[in-house]
Amino acid sequence: MPVYASIQSIFIIDDPDATGIRKKLEREHVRVRVNERNQGASFSRNRALDESSADWVLFLDDDVIPNPNILDEYCKRIVNEGEDAAGFVGLSKFEEHQNIFSLAVQFSYLIYFWGVSMLTNTPPWGVTANLLTRRTTARFELKFPKTGGGEDIDYCNQVTRKLNLPLKSAPEAIIMHLWWNELAGLATSPSRFHGWALGDSLLMFDYPEFRYWSWPANWEILVIMALFQSVLTPVLIFGVEVMVEYIFYLSEDMEPSVTGMKRFIGVCIAMGYKYATEFGHLFGPLKFGRVGHFCHRYDWWQGSNPRAITEKRRKERNLLLATLSVHFFISYFINSF
Repeated sequence: MPVYASIQSIFIIDDPDATGIRKKLEREHVRVRVNERNQGASFSRNRALDESSADWVLFLDDDVIPNPNILDEYCKRIVNEGEDAAGFVGLSKFEEHQNIFSLAVQFSYLIYFWGVSMLTNTPPWGVTANLLTRRTTARFELKFPKTGGGEDIDYCNQVTRKLNLPLKSAPEAIIMHLWWNELAGLATSPSRFHGWALGDSLLMFDYPEFRYWSWPANWEILVIMALFQSVLTPVLIFGVEVMVEYIFYLSEDMEPSVTGMKRFIGVCIAMGYKYATEFGHLFGPLKFGRVGHFCHRYDWWQGSNPRAITEKRRKERNLLLATLSVHFFISYFINSF
């Protein structure tokens, strides 16, 4: 820790029954606060912000292992670039995949943005598992799900707009994130990604400037084809998407050592995670009383990478054409007999 910097650690415990953790932390002479009842991530982070008097605030989750030099790396960034930055996005790595399920999470691309600090010098937002920002009047909106989803993007947008400064990358400030193994200690639950998506879906309405149209995707195709009373549609969509994604991943340099049947099964499970996510994106707005989002997406790059929108549209167009082609071919074959 640099001699010119001072720190204060604040631990917010969202489980009022976790008395053992509180006592252990207090022996370390750090500030500990316990919520009267489970209030969720956003409420707890806001309480920490209200307790803080620091110029800069570092958010870390409780399921990460920070590198020992993480504070040094962030301090270097503040000294060298702090005047021109609203905050810094560190690098959030994941452990090497432990089994087919954690491999599938990697294949799903649902944790793609956790490594955004390696992709650009000015990321549009960062996950709060490893995020340093100036302390401002910005707070996390409590309308987002307690378990997370969309609130980190909204918070980053608030901070950058209040200060009229960008976020910058700090790829040397590294944390290692543990896998979420809720299911029998082996697998990440699809409900985690579904919950994220429920919150993410609100962003299309809060930030309409980052909302764009695209071709119908899995669940939207299912809704459209259901109008034609096609019982083949669910199986076809999943089968065609697995085929398309498997071909796509074969051409990608992602875990090249994983081949054959293991790779195929990993892609199939990854599709399950993606379907849980897209279900949240499609039906989330309805849950919150919002409509008019069909065939619309949120630009995660927030205007800084137009190519991402082009690629998304191309991929969803190809999926739609492949699904319709296979559907009509099978229908024709069945009707011929």
